[in-house]
Amino acid sequence: MQEACARYYFWHYLEIFGKESIADVYANIPHILIWDDHDIIDGWGSYEPSLQACPVFQGLFQVAKRFYLLFQHHTTEALAATQSGLFGEHAWNFVKYIAPDVAILGADMRANRTIQQIITPANYDAIFSKLNTLHGGVRHVVLVSAVPMAYTELPLSETGLKVGGLICVCVLCAYIQQTTCTINHSAHHQPQSHTTYTVIEWHEQGKCNQHHVGEDWVESKTDEI
Repeated sequence: MQEACARYYFWHYLEIFGKESIADVYANIPHILIWDDHDIIDGWGSYEPSLQACPVFQGLFQVAKRFYLLFQHHTTEALAATQSGLFGEHAWNFVKYIAPDVAILGADMRANRTIQQIITPANYDAIFSKLNTLHGGVRHVVLVSAVPMAYTELPLSETGLKVGGLICVCVLCAYIQQTTCTINHSAHHQPQSHTTYTVIEWHEQGKCNQHHVGEDWVESKTDEI
């Protein structure tokens, strides 16, 4: 079964990446990729623990991880840290410079995803430790998040998702422009479905602090826009 899955993932990547339109984009536009559930199977990390941990699911994950690293980062699990700068505990985060004063953070929100968590505490620590090694000239950090930063409490609909996404983007962009800060992913789900957001606050010395804000803060920033 694992060999059949490996053949499927391999040939699927070749088919998609080999399309003329995709190949032209990848050949001419600098890019860096981060995976989400569809690079594994639909909804990966959101299934019941017993199903998520079963041999078939775990076998699929191992195959998907192998070809994700190969095709999207041109590396292997053994070489990911030294060859591609990926880091984390059983995860593949990255922090890279895209301009002298701009860095990009790709937070792996899928490798350790469960119903209860998006990123493990160990990987939060690894991410903030890496951010604190950025040189003092960095003024902005762009967060690549494969998980929406906020969800509406209303029944999900296409319109609601679009509005929620627009608000998130506006809040994020406005806050970066006004304070040279960036909002980290909505990773902390508290009881009673209260959501908090992690804010990365940059200082002139190039160091960062993190603190948590609630939905009222997000609403206030939205009102400012």
